[in-house]
Amino acid sequence: MKEGQTLLVESIAGFSSGLLQTFVAHPLEIIKTRMQVDKSVKSIEPQLKALDVVKQLLKSEHPAATTFRGITPNLIGSSVGWASFFAMKKYAEDKIISFKTCPLSEDGIAATKATLSWYDHGLASAIAGVSTQVLSNPIWVVKVRMLASDAADYKEYHSTWSTVKSMYQKEGLKAFYSGMGISMFGVVQGAIQFAVYDTLNKYASKKEDGTIPKWETVVFSSASKAISIAMLYPYQPIRTRLQVHNAEAEHGKGIRGVSVQLWKEGGMRAFWKGGTPAVVRTLPATCVTFLVYEWLKPYLYKRLDKSSSRELPELK
Repeated sequence: MKEGQTLLVESIAGFSSGLLQTFVAHPLEIIKTRMQVDKSVKSIEPQLKALDVVKQLLKSEHPAATTFRGITPNLIGSSVGWASFFAMKKYAEDKIISFKTCPLSEDGIAATKATLSWYDHGLASAIAGVSTQVLSNPIWVVKVRMLASDAADYKEYHSTWSTVKSMYQKEGLKAFYSGMGISMFGVVQGAIQFAVYDTLNKYASKKEDGTIPKWETVVFSSASKAISIAMLYPYQPIRTRLQVHNAEAEHGKGIRGVSVQLWKEGGMRAFWKGGTPAVVRTLPATCVTFLVYEWLKPYLYKRLDKSSSRELPELK
């Protein structure tokens, strides 16, 4: 199969999985975001809890609309993000294999094709992650602006387009890349996740058709995501606060300023704000993403193989 076809399969499978997981997990995304930007100081007032956010959403004038506020940029970011990530990851893995595979020996015998180690999977994921982050960061900033506020409070953030327009007019292009530096920790998190996931997949009990049993996909994807979250979650509240409206005045200047403010609000525990809804949201969403991806990918490869074979002339 041609390289272009392979990357197309990866893109379609990634796009579809990202689209579906957003529909499943968006309500928990808004809960997590609002907890991360809550400025309650633990020693003075009760800190915002997930149930408090749920009550706020239900008491709003339009509960359903408020709960799914910001879903448009979330759908765009997640679907396009996963499509580009899986395609770029596959491309990087193929290049790593080509680099590691020795050329033909002197007697003309082809060398054995190299395999990927856990380090190689992590490296390919990091390369794909950096590229995807640069591409999708503007979408995530728009999403955070909408999720962290109510339409009634910030009318300029009423819709995706109005948010983009307001950000550009008031803050310029740089606003769309706020939090970009700290987001690179997300690249590391993704590298850890896929280094674990792809390594576990090597030990999966594959079926006759080469596919992995669904229960193993659920276990492997959940385990790899849980490990990566446990190692690097504290960067997420910092990133979210850097991306909201009037971030410097509300939460401090830069990564250091935001970190100091978080520490004042509750010590080390403040860096885990939104952690519970993040886990509750992320693990099912991750399972959905990988179940759809692992199911759709072999199906698309088979369809392309059949299509390619029909184009070939019949041998006589």
